[in-house]
Amino acid sequence: MPGNREGRSRSETMSKFIPILFLVLTFLLSLSLQVRSERLPVPSLPNKENTAALEEAHKAFQDRVANNPQDYDLRVQGADNVYYLVIQLDDKKQKKALLLQGIDWSKQAIALRPEAPGGHFFYGILTGLYVQMSDFFTALKSKDIIKDEMEKVVRLDPHFSDGDAYIALGQWYAAVPFFLGGSDGNAKDYLLKAIEMGPDRGKPHLALAEFYSKRFKYELAKKEIAQVFAAPLDGRFAFENKRDRAEAQLLLSKIENKLNQPARSYDRVSTKP
Repeated sequence: MPGNREGRSRSETMSKFIPILFLVLTFLLSLSLQVRSERLPVPSLPNKENTAALEEAHKAFQDRVANNPQDYDLRVQGADNVYYLVIQLDDKKQKKALLLQGIDWSKQAIALRPEAPGGHFFYGILTGLYVQMSDFFTALKSKDIIKDEMEKVVRLDPHFSDGDAYIALGQWYAAVPFFLGGSDGNAKDYLLKAIEMGPDRGKPHLALAEFYSKRFKYELAKKEIAQVFAAPLDGRFAFENKRDRAEAQLLLSKIENKLNQPARSYDRVSTKP
């Protein structure tokens, strides 16, 4: 990221930003969409970490989508299921095949209802996960899909999935070098907007803590981590808040390790807001 390390060349930045950009996607998002069991012969997903249930649901979605060519909701819900399944699998080939299926369903959803946010949301998110496992040039060519699709989501329905599009945009601007469109100012603005929209969520605070930490603003990062720990573990955000607490604890440990090490000339703690 420009300005963080003295002497870092533009080519080094180019080679490193793609993994950072798309790695944040795995950390991102607990979606609010739910399968409507009265319409679909698929299991509901109260436990989104149940891989077997997610795989069973995916098979059911494949059948239903194929037999309902005009059903927008089926395609969005199927893409939702793909997201939760992929982030728990290890086999790269299997993950890529599932992601291509989810991306295709997302595109179909967009074609059916271009002014609805769901198709755009999953097209951007699943594309990001796919290029994470692809070569550099594929990732570079596809990097703007996330930004473009999240901007469409914000335009169509800024509250969709509890403002997750703002988190995605904030992380995009934070990860991309300035000469390719990145902006610390935009990143911070989007993440603060996400916090405003979800005061009971730990996720936007965690994203902002990551932003501060990568800019060596460790005290500011720790304040955001404290907000993650303070997020309630009951209510509709309980599932994601529990997961985010674990991520926040890992980040806090990394920060403490950094603070306990002698500062180098390019790795000094920043005290600016």
